Amino acid sequence: MVTFGSVLSEQLAEVGRQLEELKAREEAIRAEVAERLRGLAEERTRLEARARHIQALLALEGQAGGVPVRQHEEDRGPSDAWLDSGSISLADAAHRVLQEVGRELHYKDLATELQLRGISIPGKDPPINLVAHIHEDPRLIRPKRGVYALREWYPRLKASVGTRKRRRPSTSKPRRRTAARRMGR
Repeated sequence: MVTFGSVLSEQLAEVGRQLEELKAREEAIRAEVAERLRGLAEERTRLEARARHIQALLALEGQAGGVPVRQHEEDRGPSDAWLDSGSISLADAAHRVLQEVGRELHYKDLATELQLRGISIPGKDPPINLVAHIHEDPRLIRPKRGVYALREWYPRLKASVGTRKRRRPSTSKPRRRTAARRMGR
């Protein structure tokens, strides 16, 4: 004999199976979409990097190269009109770029950003030369090796990572311990 309760139990079991199938399909679609988005993000990153490299080469050649390419929409800062305000030091320019970008940058990326904004960095190796100009600026700090940020973003960090301790001045000859010194005389 079929009771009303047994019919409802069968329907409940069927709805439960359908829900599980739906959840499995939903999860498969989410995974597929995530994979596609990941692929698109990787392709976008590669193309943006290529565009930045081409623009940096154009900047080195003295050509404008068009609109600077930034990694993300939220990285866009205010107008770059501050570049027109005359001569600006590399430390000031680096400080301003970090403010506008709003996040820490590796020194090579910082050099690229400066060059994309029309700031020329002299020397054979511009990123290394940039470091020489900014490493003692009190407004900047190195929270990680090779990475520069605004000091105000790291209030608890007292010194840059990797700051060298002062060593004793070296003598021309290594000091030898004589027998008298070893004996404590």
